[in-house]
Amino acid sequence: SMKVLERGSPFQARVEYQRLNGIGLMASGYGPAVEISCTPPISDVCVNFVFGGTMLIDEGSTGEATAVAGPARAAVFCFPETVSMRWSPGLRQLMLTVDKALIDRCLRNLLNEPLHAPLRFETEMDLRCGGEGITAAIRTLQRALEQCGKAGPPPVLAKEIEHGILTALLLGQRHNYTDRIFSAQPLPAPR
Repeated sequence: SMKVLERGSPFQARVEYQRLNGIGLMASGYGPAVEISCTPPISDVCVNFVFGGTMLIDEGSTGEATAVAGPARAAVFCFPETVSMRWSPGLRQLMLTVDKALIDRCLRNLLNEPLHAPLRFETEMDLRCGGEGITAAIRTLQRALEQCGKAGPPPVLAKEIEHGILTALLLGQRHNYTDRIFSAQPLPAPR
């Protein structure tokens, strides 16, 4: 749901969305301050990059900001509970959407075992320390979507871009499986 918080300002929604397999990019802005609430189930993991303002985030309907996204910090949502986002006036965002089934499959492959709990990312992504990989992967996606036109990238290129985004997100942003991904695997016993 969305609520406009400034009744005196004109509401000027601008939303553009492009999708490549299980990954999408949505650019949006609304003009006045707005509050957006998302209630599960939501089938995507979303990474919100914010420009021209700040986004105050309340996870779990606490009534308090639990995280902040802005020019130096993106926000990553898995939506295990209701998330409310308060956008400052003039804020614009670029949101990466990733199908949860797609990212879960990639994570299972990295772990080489089934998942024991739903994937949960840390909400704040530091774009200056750790978030550079996902930012670069998204720029590659944007470039491919622009250069390949309405037909989109050829399947081989699309698969590589998808893989780059999934890998950058799973290896670059902390989550509840990060330690298991990077833990040393025991070597098989000698025969």
